[in-house]
Amino acid sequence: MYVNKKLLKAKLLLISIYVFVLLMIGFNVIKADTQTISATDQETVTSYQIQSSADNSNNEEINYFESNQDQGTSAVSEQESSQVVTEFQTDPPTPRPALAPIQWGNSQLAFDQITGILTINGGLVNNPLPIFRALQQERNNIKSIKITAPLTITGSASSLFASLPNLTTIEGLNQVDTTTITDMSRMFYLCQKLTSVDLSAFNTTKVTNMERMFGNCETLSEIDLQTFETSKVTSMAYMFNNCYNLTKLLHRELITSNVSNMAVMFANCKNLADLSIISSFDTSKVTRMEAMFKGCNSVKELDVRHFNTSKVTNMFSLFEWCDQLKSLDLTNFDTAKVTDMSDMFNGCRNLTTLNIQSFDTTQVTNMCGMFNGCESLAKLDLSSFNTAQVKNMRWMFHNCYSLTQLDLSNFDTSNTETMEIMFNSCKSLTKLDLSNFNTAKVTSMMAMFDNCASLVELNIQNFNTKQVTDKFWMLGLPKLKIIHLGTEITDLQSTYFSTIGGKWANVGRGTINSPEGSKVFAAADLEQNYHGEKDADTYVRFDLDAVVRVKYVDENNQALAPDDVLTGKLGENYVTTPKNIAKYYLKYHPSNAQGKFGIFEQEVIYVYSLLKDSGSSRPPLKGADVTIHYQDAQGNTIASDEILHGNVGDGYISMSKEIAGYQLKARPDNATGFFTDRPQVVIYVYIKSTTSDSPQSGTSSTPKNTCVGHYELACPVNKSNKQLGIKANHLARPTSSRPPHSTAPGNSLPQTGTDQKLANLCFLLGGILLLVSFGGVIWPLAKHF
Repeated sequence: MYVNKKLLKAKLLLISIYVFVLLMIGFNVIKADTQTISATDQETVTSYQIQSSADNSNNEEINYFESNQDQGTSAVSEQESSQVVTEFQTDPPTPRPALAPIQWGNSQLAFDQITGILTINGGLVNNPLPIFRALQQERNNIKSIKITAPLTITGSASSLFASLPNLTTIEGLNQVDTTTITDMSRMFYLCQKLTSVDLSAFNTTKVTNMERMFGNCETLSEIDLQTFETSKVTSMAYMFNNCYNLTKLLHRELITSNVSNMAVMFANCKNLADLSIISSFDTSKVTRMEAMFKGCNSVKELDVRHFNTSKVTNMFSLFEWCDQLKSLDLTNFDTAKVTDMSDMFNGCRNLTTLNIQSFDTTQVTNMCGMFNGCESLAKLDLSSFNTAQVKNMRWMFHNCYSLTQLDLSNFDTSNTETMEIMFNSCKSLTKLDLSNFNTAKVTSMMAMFDNCASLVELNIQNFNTKQVTDKFWMLGLPKLKIIHLGTEITDLQSTYFSTIGGKWANVGRGTINSPEGSKVFAAADLEQNYHGEKDADTYVRFDLDAVVRVKYVDENNQALAPDDVLTGKLGENYVTTPKNIAKYYLKYHPSNAQGKFGIFEQEVIYVYSLLKDSGSSRPPLKGADVTIHYQDAQGNTIASDEILHGNVGDGYISMSKEIAGYQLKARPDNATGFFTDRPQVVIYVYIKSTTSDSPQSGTSSTPKNTCVGHYELACPVNKSNKQLGIKANHLARPTSSRPPHSTAPGNSLPQTGTDQKLANLCFLLGGILLLVSFGGVIWPLAKHF
């Protein structure tokens, strides 16, 4: 066979070049992919290094604090170690230089710096300098005082032992003659570590001032006042304030007829459960009682019915945080001169009964937080309150969790300037009518009603918000269904009304249960777009299910069967029926057995009586007749009445009539119902017909069995009831907006790098195989050349 060598060589050369190009392309693609992957890996490494750097930075900060803490610990350890070494040294420590005795009147003060004992020699001291001043540099080192001989003090002993924070004991107080002392104010004030005090020898007949006498004696557990004679004392303010651990006050009848100031007297005596000391108090001259019992957490009973408060001007925080009190009778309180009642009952969380009907609040200007935190108070009669002068009502009813109703119809708020958080967290209030409130001077209503979790209806139609600068969270009311808004409410922005949600319609000329207004707002739109001058009205939320609860009870209101709960939309009709209950017969058929769903939950109650003879049934009770009346729109009778008869509890169904020349205007609401013991009338109203009974020429009517709308193609068209075209069950099937073969997007990106690399490898292997195959064919031929 002749073979053209030159032609064959040319072909072989071309094929070799083609294979070489394929190999290079495959190699470059793989290399490029590898570089891409490497770059990606490099980014990952870089990112990791950055994160590691940040972590290392954090570790450095942690190590810094740990090292400092370790240093602090080491420092303490070294100090402790040095103390231990000092304690076990064989040679005694060198004592600090002894202080020279200090002249103190006709007595002397000698302080031992090693033991911390202050020794007072006997003698006479007139108006003594307080010890903390006489030993100013050592006041914090005094641990004990010893009076070694009889000591007479005259004049003022004010702050005598005060402000010695590490003083624990005073020995020899029984040697002190106090007969001529006139002032004992602050005598032991701020002796926080004093554990006991012996007052058995104290003569207080000339003392006029006991203000802060034991104030802030935080460790004292018992004070014996049985020798005290207090007939000349005018001030007992802060006398036992902050005696946190005081559990006993031993006393006889204290004479307080001249006391004018009892402010903060027992404040924060949180472990003192017995306050019978006040039973003898004469408060006829007292002008200040603020915070008198504040923080008396352990007191469960407090009888202040004998208190004469006719001269008291200040009662703020009077009972604040008396959280164990359950009742408080203040019927005898005369508050005619009181100007401040802020926080008066704040934090009385277990108080369930509070009688303040006699309160005269004519002069009160501040009621801030007055009932704040009265969590258990279910009712509150404020009918006697005159609030014309009150400027501050912020926090007034905050956290009154149990209040179910609150009548403030007598409140005059014309001078009130702040109402923020006023009703916040009144979680049991369902309705609040503040239509009488004048808020022309109010500047803040922040969170005023926020978290009133059960509030369904709120009337603020006469609110004036022109001066209000803060309405933040004013209307965070999750269950609100009705709100009355007025023309002086400029807007609802920032009130968080939008958090309520739902759709709201104005009532217009209708009723709450059947609104007829023309405006419908989403809650967010009402908040943003409300303008009092054009939108003022009552608004109801109409997108919620209304509820009717049907009860079946005996004459003692005991349930005979489970309640039935009917739900529907606002304004829709409902119908209930009685149940047959064995051994009982229906005694009372409720008048609201049928009606319309309303905003508030309604109850339909069927009452049953027990049959006397359970073996027989009671004869049915004949019901009153139901008259069916037919009339035109003008009230003229156009057909004879129908009379229906039946037994109480039986149902009835009335029927309309076909009356020539008339057509029915509307089916009456009571077309169906139940016989009761009272007559009922059902009225059918007709209007004159405007069209003839038969279709006019030139018009067409749709046959009754003709299907229209979306189901037209699925209608039967022959006697065998077969259907043509689209099947009925196809018509209601929703169609997807996606292309037929589209799939839902995943949450991760496709891994294109790996797949591409595999494809390139396959391509390269294919080229090699092609080259080998080609070589196998060509090689034998090449031998001939």
